[in-house]
Amino acid sequence: MREILLKEFFFKNKILKIMAITFAIALWILVEGEKRTEVGFLIPLEFRSLPKDMVIIGEPVREVEVRILASKTVMSKLSPAQLAASIDLSAAKPGINNFIVASRDIKTPKGVEIIKANPSSILVHLEAIVSKLVQVRVKLSGSAAAGFSVKGISVEPDSVAVFVTPGQLKDINAIYTASMNISGIKEDKTSMLAIQIADIELKKAEPDIVKVKVSVAKMRKEK
Repeated sequence: MREILLKEFFFKNKILKIMAITFAIALWILVEGEKRTEVGFLIPLEFRSLPKDMVIIGEPVREVEVRILASKTVMSKLSPAQLAASIDLSAAKPGINNFIVASRDIKTPKGVEIIKANPSSILVHLEAIVSKLVQVRVKLSGSAAAGFSVKGISVEPDSVAVFVTPGQLKDINAIYTASMNISGIKEDKTSMLAIQIADIELKKAEPDIVKVKVSVAKMRKEK
């Protein structure tokens, strides 16, 4: 009886069993037999989690070349936009920091293996930020209407805290607002103006917007 059951198990629906085995072998050959290709890409490098009290000095490397390995099928659908590298600066210290560009720092789609990155390490120079109170100066463009002149300019607040590197401290004694147009005015004009931190590469200013009032007066005619 046992021999009969074994024969029935192996020989019943032989065609279906042979087809299933053939399909499994073909699928294995297709998956395992597909060759993988190695390709290089130049991808952007971003810096994240920069401590609030620090600033990057100079121009660190902003691109890395990565060598990747993937099947021809995956490679045919791969776009450079799908690859990106980022370095975590949260544990950085003031001075020159050396960061290793590891595989975990590179974002890739499924089926892509990182072989190496060049450069494999990045130097980033960071400096601590310090604050300094400086006077606010107003930029004016244009001139008052004929027969009128600027009598005075008031700023609230008249000084702001700027956040700079220690090396910038001695060179910054004042900071300017965005330009205020007074062309053709015949009466006092008040505007809210932004502090121009980009002009001297500051990290920030507090406050970064001030209230500016330009007072005008009618000029006396000479007798």
